[in-house]
Amino acid sequence: MALVEELRAEISTLMEDDPSRGKDISKKLKKSSIAIAKKGVPIALRVLTSGLLNIDEKSEDQISELVSEIAKERVDEYSRRKNSIGGFKKTLKDLVSVLSKGEGSEKPLVIFIDELDRCRPPYAISLLEHAKHLFSVPGIVFVISVDRTQLSNSICAVYGERFDADGYLRRFIDLDFVLPDPPGKDFVHHLFETMGIFDLLDQRNHHKADQEKKELYDLLNLILPPLGLSLRTQIHIFSRIKIVMMTTQEGHRIFSKELALLTVLREWNQPLFEEFISGTVDPKEIIDVLENASGGSIFLNRPGWFLEGYILAMGAEVGRISPLIQTYKNRTKDGSADQFHSREKRAVDVYNQIRKMEETGTFLRATASRIAFSDRFLNHRNS
Repeated sequence: MALVEELRAEISTLMEDDPSRGKDISKKLKKSSIAIAKKGVPIALRVLTSGLLNIDEKSEDQISELVSEIAKERVDEYSRRKNSIGGFKKTLKDLVSVLSKGEGSEKPLVIFIDELDRCRPPYAISLLEHAKHLFSVPGIVFVISVDRTQLSNSICAVYGERFDADGYLRRFIDLDFVLPDPPGKDFVHHLFETMGIFDLLDQRNHHKADQEKKELYDLLNLILPPLGLSLRTQIHIFSRIKIVMMTTQEGHRIFSKELALLTVLREWNQPLFEEFISGTVDPKEIIDVLENASGGSIFLNRPGWFLEGYILAMGAEVGRISPLIQTYKNRTKDGSADQFHSREKRAVDVYNQIRKMEETGTFLRATASRIAFSDRFLNHRNS
C-alpha cells in the first residue's frame, strides 16, 4: 500500500497537463490496491473434529457447516483478490501508455526504491514480493538502491542463517550494477559544499578563521580517503562537524586540527577515541592504527608526519607523553640531523610540529567536550 501511495503521488506531478486522466488512473490504482490488500489466500481446509472434543452429533454437524461457510468465504475472497490484481495491472498498463504518449517512442516508467537494506527485514522482503508480483507489467522498471550484503543478511535473519539469500534475490533482480565509490577527495569536497561547511567557516568572525578553514579542509582530505570509510560514515562525520560548528559560540575558535582528528576517530573507532581523550592509551597506538589502515601507507610520509605530531602533542595534553616524543627529540640532535635521511627527516618534522603545538596550545579536552555535546543531536550509532 505504501508503494502504491507513493506512485499515486508521483502520478499527480507527472500528469499536470492532463489532470482529469491522471485523477482517473490514480483512483483506479487506489481502488484495486485496497482490494488486493485484503487478506485472502487459497486455503485447503481439512478439519478433524471427531475425537478431538467430547461433543454430540448435532454440535459436530454445526461445526462442519461453519467450517464449510468459512472455506467458501475464503475461496470467494481469493477469487475477488485475483480479479483485483488483474484490474490493478491493467490500470498500470494504462498509466504506462498515458505517460509515454506523444514521446515518439515508448519509454518505461522507472520507479526508484532507495536504501531498501535499511528497512526492517520483513518489510524489505514484502516490498520485493509485491514489486515482483503486482508490478510485473511491461514498461515498468524498478531500480533498487541497496547494499546487497546487508539485504542478504536481513533475509537470512528471517529465513535462517543457511538460507540461500543470493538465490532468493535473483528471483527479483534481473540485472546488477555496482556503483563505484567517488574519488576520496572529490567526495570530501562535495560534503564541504553540500553540507554548508564552507559557508559556516566563512561566517565565523575570528582572526584565525581563514587558517582554521584551510586546516580543516586539508586535514579531512588527508585523513578520510586512506581510511576506506563508507560514504555514509563520512556523511556522519560531516554532520557531527557541522553540529559542533553551529553550537560553538560566534567569535570562538573551532580548533580545526583537533576537530578533524577527533571527529574522524570518534566515528571510525569509538573505543580508541574514548581511550585517547581519557589518556589511557599511548598516542603511538593511534598512529599505528592509522598506518595499518587500508590506505595507511600515506601516513608514513609527508604530510602524514604533521598529523603524527598533532596526535603526540594532543596526547601530552591529557597526560600521555609518549616515549616516541623523546625518541624524535634525540634524533633531531638539536636541529642538526641529516635531513636528507628519511628517518631523521621524519623525526625533525614531527618534533618541530610537536614544539609548535606546545607553544600555541592544544585543545583536545575542549573539542572532546563539544563532540560529546553533539551526541545529543545524532542518533545513528546503530545505523
